[in-house]
Amino acid sequence: MRVMTNDRPPAVPLWATVLATISFSSVSLASDGLKGIDSSWQPVDFLRQSVCAMPSGIYTIEAPLRGWVQRDDVAELINLIDSTQPCSGVVLAVSSRLRVHSTLGDEAAFLVEGYRQGRYPPGLTSVGMDDGDRAALREWWRVESGATDD
Repeated sequence: MRVMTNDRPPAVPLWATVLATISFSSVSLASDGLKGIDSSWQPVDFLRQSVCAMPSGIYTIEAPLRGWVQRDDVAELINLIDSTQPCSGVVLAVSSRLRVHSTLGDEAAFLVEGYRQGRYPPGLTSVGMDDGDRAALREWWRVESGATDD
C-alpha cells in the first residue's frame, strides 16, 4: 500500500500569483482635491504623471470627486482618445472588477465621461472603447463645443 504524503510546499492559488504581479496605486479623491497628488494637476496631468506612469497595473481611487473635470479640460482629452499608449486601468476601490491593462485613449475617454456625469470616476472601472464609441464621443464634443465642420 502506498502512503500519500504532502512533502511539497502548499500550492499558491493562481489568483494570488496574478495579484502579486500587478502594480497597485491608490489615491483619494475628495472635496479638497487629490490626496497624494499635486493639487495643481489638471486631469491630463493626472493621466500622464500618475495613471500612465505605470503602464500596467491598477490605479485605485477611493471615492469620486464631483466637478473635478472641467469643460476646459475636455478638448485636450478628446484629442487623446485615439492613443494606444499603455496605461493602468482606473477603478473605484469598491469595484470587484480589476482592469489591469488600459490605454491613454481609454482613460482620457473615462475622464471625458466624468465631465459628462459631473464626477470622476464616473463608474466602477474604466472600460475599453471601440471605434464607434470614440466616434460618438467626438460627435458629442463637436455638438457640445459648438464646433462646425466648415
